[in-house]
Amino acid sequence: TCGFKGPLPASFGNLEKLKFLDVSFNNLDGALPKELGNATSLTTLGLAYNEFDGLIPSEFGSLTNLKELVIQNNNLKGVMPQEICTLRQEGILKSITASCD
Repeated sequence: TCGFKGPLPASFGNLEKLKFLDVSFNNLDGALPKELGNATSLTTLGLAYNEFDGLIPSEFGSLTNLKELVIQNNNLKGVMPQEICTLRQEGILKSITASCD
């Protein structure tokens, strides 16, 4: 934990060479920025144990190098977007850790 608070900056989506982002165990809140789907070099995305709310953006399905997605223990609603499920079905995304609340 780094003690981060507030929303996750949408500008992280501009980091085209970013491969690993783990902001788990902080006090981040608000909607997950759909712009993260532009950070297509990401292989690991850790967003767990924060206060994110709303839906998981379907734009995350553009993360075609993503191997691990960890999003449990937030206030997210809805179902896993089909675009992310497709990454899993195609064998690209190896691990999804999510809460089923």
